[in-house]
Amino acid sequence: MKIVLIGFMGSGKSTIGAQLAEQLGYTFVDLDSLLLQQNPSFGDIAEIFTKHGEDHFRALERACVRSQREAQQTVISTGGGSIIQPENIEQLRAHGGLLIYLDTSFAIIQQRIGTETSTRPLFMDVDKAKTLYNTRRQLYEDAADITIQTDTSTPQEVCRHILSQLKALT
Repeated sequence: MKIVLIGFMGSGKSTIGAQLAEQLGYTFVDLDSLLLQQNPSFGDIAEIFTKHGEDHFRALERACVRSQREAQQTVISTGGGSIIQPENIEQLRAHGGLLIYLDTSFAIIQQRIGTETSTRPLFMDVDKAKTLYNTRRQLYEDAADITIQTDTSTPQEVCRHILSQLKALT
């Protein structure tokens, strides 16, 4: 099984994904980290956005998503915007991919991100980030096989909830 975590930046995909993979004995893949490994000339995601623009970043992201098409026994943490490209959703679903939306309110995301805006280029302008959040929310809901509300849960509790949902599917 391939488990794919989707959600807005700061929703906990990387933290929860690593913990979930460990509990399942699966491989963990963080797509943003993979993108940087595959493109070592870039220091971070913000640099790609700044120097080359979002379109270039999305092209690199598509290549990373394609590289995980046939992954099995893997938990994948996507970038917050991965699902804005329909091709990515198709690739992530391929070979039994299960998409889990980590639904987190904008207020909680703001608390989590705090002053990290330099590494989160789309969060530099809070009003624009809120608009982006509202736009993407429907995309996450439409793409998700399972939705997990995370606002009042610890990462460990979210993992337990996901494991419970997975057990119910088998």
